[in-house]
Amino acid sequence: MKSTQLLTDRLIQSIKADTGRIQITDARTQGLKLRVSRTGHKSFAVMMRDKAGKYTTITIGTYPDLSLREAREVACQIRVDMRTKGLEKPRTYANSKVGKITLRELLDEVQPVFAQTKKGWRPRGGPGSSAYTRNTIERVFRPLLDKPVERLTAEDFGRAANGYQPVRPLKGKDTANGQVSRALSYLSPVLDWAAHRGRKFDKIGAGRATRLDVAELRRVHDPATNDPTIKGKRQRVLSVEDDRCHLPASTIPCPKENPTPEHPSEE
Repeated sequence: MKSTQLLTDRLIQSIKADTGRIQITDARTQGLKLRVSRTGHKSFAVMMRDKAGKYTTITIGTYPDLSLREAREVACQIRVDMRTKGLEKPRTYANSKVGKITLRELLDEVQPVFAQTKKGWRPRGGPGSSAYTRNTIERVFRPLLDKPVERLTAEDFGRAANGYQPVRPLKGKDTANGQVSRALSYLSPVLDWAAHRGRKFDKIGAGRATRLDVAELRRVHDPATNDPTIKGKRQRVLSVEDDRCHLPASTIPCPKENPTPEHPSEE
């Protein structure tokens, strides 16, 4: 079935091709088509005649990996390349940046989103300072920060995590398995958010605006699981915030010392 309509995200998300393949021409952008297969796969294509009058079709991306806005920009670029400049093939598409976002850029995107509900993602000393969770991720995965995140595999993250050495040994330890474990736990939901993965981020609008095909860290070994040096009683100093929580409970008198009708003292 073919038709011409003004494409919107709501329309694209609601389309089902139960009776056969559907092709919709965007009423706003010349040559832009949305194709929906019987299986539900949705992709954008540009169909147009080049300067020589030859009709051609160019597939430019899959929805929602490529957003409607980006598809329109690419379609306009292709039309300029082929109709105005007379190129036989369009240049590298404008959507190429979608596949080149680095791990560092992804952290830039997710920090203000997670900071709304997660204290560890909030800058500790004001807007210009860093967050504890991000610092931990960047220390452990420093070799991967400026690489395209969609090209990083679970094996890449595993090698970086299990090969990490502490900047300075703490209390005589020569490993940083505890820090690596925390970095994995902090980064895993970031990648799930980017990939619209898991119960928390698979609903429309809960994850990143444009989904990325990124690795899943559940396959990566956590070195802290078999490190005997970080088992047992933890050494920790209570913070002022902890004291505020515990102090009121520690001053409540015992019922036997202050008898009430419900708890009479024993004679």
